[in-house]
Amino acid sequence: MTGLEKITSRILEDAKAEAQEILDEATEQSLRIRSENLASVQATQERLTEKAEKEGEALVIRAKSSAAMTRRNIELSARSEMIERAFARAMQEIYEMDREKYGALLLSLLCKTLNAQRESEVDSMRLYGEDIAPASYELLLCARDHADVAAPLMQNVKLAAASGKLPADMAAKLCLNPAPIDIDGGLVLRCGDIETNCSFSMLLAAIRPELEPRVQQILYKDHGKA
Repeated sequence: MTGLEKITSRILEDAKAEAQEILDEATEQSLRIRSENLASVQATQERLTEKAEKEGEALVIRAKSSAAMTRRNIELSARSEMIERAFARAMQEIYEMDREKYGALLLSLLCKTLNAQRESEVDSMRLYGEDIAPASYELLLCARDHADVAAPLMQNVKLAAASGKLPADMAAKLCLNPAPIDIDGGLVLRCGDIETNCSFSMLLAAIRPELEPRVQQILYKDHGKA
C-alpha cells in the first residue's frame, strides 16, 4: 500500500469512527430524550389521574352533601307539615266539639278573661288611683256561636256569678253584642276602648311556641327519628 493509499485509508477510518461516534451520541441522546419524554408523559398521566381522582372524590362528596341536604329539607318540610296538621286538627276538634261542652269551654274562657280584667282594674286603682272599670263589658262572638250557644252562655254567666266564680257586678254589666264578628270560635271581650282577643286561633298562636316542642316529640316518636 502506497503512502497515498494509507493516508486515504486513515482518513476514511477516522471519518467512519467520527460518524459512528456521532451516530452513537445521537442514539444516546434520542434514547435519553425518549426516556425523558416517557417520564414526562407518565408524570403528566399520573398528575391528570390524581387530579381526576380528586375531582371525582370532590364530586362524590358534593353529591352526598347535596343529597343529605335535600333529604334534610324534605324531612323538615314533612315535619313542618305534620305539625301544621296537628294544630289544624286541634282547631277542628274544638270546632266539632259537642255544643254543650263547647259552651262550657266558652264559659270557662269568659270567666278567666273577666277575672283577669278585674285584677287589672284593682291593680290600676291600687298603683295609680285610676279607675279603669268600663260602664259595661261587651261580649263578641262569631255568627255560629251567636246562633247556638250565646243564650245559654249568658244564662250560665249569671250562675257563675251566683256561685262566686265571677264578680257579681261584672256579670251584671256584661252584655252580648248583637253583631257577629269574624273569628273562628272563642270570644272577644270589649272593655271600653280595650279589646281582649280570646279567639281560639289567637290562643293557639299564643301557646304554640310552648306546645310545639312537645308536639314534635310526639310526632318524632310516632314516625321515627331521622
